Amino acid sequence: MRAENYADTVFGAPTREPGNQWAFDYYLPRPIPRDLPMSPRLVTALSEADAALSRLDALSGAVDDPDVLAAPFLRREAVASTRLDGVRVSLAEVWQAGLDDRAYTQDVLAVQRYVEAAELACDLARELPITQRLILDVHRALLRDVVPEERRPGELRTSPVWIGAAEATPDTADFVTPLPVHLPDLLTDWERFVNDDGLDYPPLVQAALMHYQFATLHPFIDGNGRLGRLLITLLLVARGRLTHPLLDLSTALEARGRSTTWTSRLSERAATSTGGCSSSSKRSENRLRTPPSALAPSSSCERNCAARPGIRESRSFASSTSSCATPQ
Repeated sequence: MRAENYADTVFGAPTREPGNQWAFDYYLPRPIPRDLPMSPRLVTALSEADAALSRLDALSGAVDDPDVLAAPFLRREAVASTRLDGVRVSLAEVWQAGLDDRAYTQDVLAVQRYVEAAELACDLARELPITQRLILDVHRALLRDVVPEERRPGELRTSPVWIGAAEATPDTADFVTPLPVHLPDLLTDWERFVNDDGLDYPPLVQAALMHYQFATLHPFIDGNGRLGRLLITLLLVARGRLTHPLLDLSTALEARGRSTTWTSRLSERAATSTGGCSSSSKRSENRLRTPPSALAPSSSCERNCAARPGIRESRSFASSTSSCATPQ
């Protein structure tokens, strides 16, 4: 990651670990801003989007059993969101697997786990605020039997990750997420914003900033994209803008050929001015097995991590075709 490509703003700034000769540049978010100004153009767009949400929510009142209406919405969203993470599966395959066990593939399982995770999230949110406890439980449900245990479903990452090509190192990556040592404080601020002082924003603005910070933190090794998109709908339900999870967000993103969130316009414009990484449908998420502070020179690292000494192993994982919105 090239620090000069990222500005020092209210959202965060590039930095590097002091006192470590093998340190690399990474992006360190600041607490989520609580008093961002809103232009007349933004207020107009929010009004139109809020009216559209109201029309969508009215559909749930037009049927006797809203769950019957919500089920296909949820499955379409599950398929599209999972496809945005690089899984190739169709809605027809998902329905076919429900009729024929022989059609039940690993890709179909990933979609089914998304449905289960979304249902769990809605159930938990009826009793709990949207906290780390909730997102850990939902993340575990999302990736259960879908990824290897080494990707630690339901656990925050303890190693650095970065966004870039499969062969990228921290030096050549597009974006390097904050080191794990920063996650506790930043997630605590994220919780407070979601459940307390962020409520001063309109629901759509709060949802955008909530998702932006979650994607920038990239708190898990895998599944950040799917979980982040799921949290948008969950927050809108929690704020009372949706009675049932009818928002088919990922299908719209997929139709636009974008592997980012509905904050993509903001992220593109702010990618160079507020420290964000641009979107791409061909990204990889990489991580170090060894914490930066413990890295030591190794002559065997050249094959895995280019010219950087001290990185003993670098593994590449499919990301949420993840793009960080403003700084994601």
